[in-house]
Amino acid sequence: MQIFEQLKECRSIKSIAVQNNMSPPTAARIINEIDFKTGKLPQVLAIDEFRGNAGGEKYQCIITDPVKKVVLDILPARTEVCLTKYFAKFSKSERENVKYFVSDMWKPFANIATAWFKNSKQIVDKYHWIRQVN
Repeated sequence: MQIFEQLKECRSIKSIAVQNNMSPPTAARIINEIDFKTGKLPQVLAIDEFRGNAGGEKYQCIITDPVKKVVLDILPARTEVCLTKYFAKFSKSERENVKYFVSDMWKPFANIATAWFKNSKQIVDKYHWIRQVN
């Protein structure tokens, strides 16, 4: 819990490790085990991938609330399996609260929206829509 509180400050893993008398890899493992999920999904949910290098994956996945301009979570992969595990943590009523699911045109994102957010309208983000039209 102490490490969780220290993460609220803008600090490096190394400084947290030193303060807690542990190695940086141990601190990193503890931080990776923390579930930062807020427990409530917004009415507008946006999802996209970005190129990274976490866990040997080429792409990571970012989940945001575009209305509040807040990052909700970053997942280590953009696969349907990874996304399914993530969204299975939320109750059916929380998922039904999502009115709009915004993503690019990548098929696995559309599949996730169809499977987990049945009450939402799927919207292609503006960047990818314009790019496709052009």
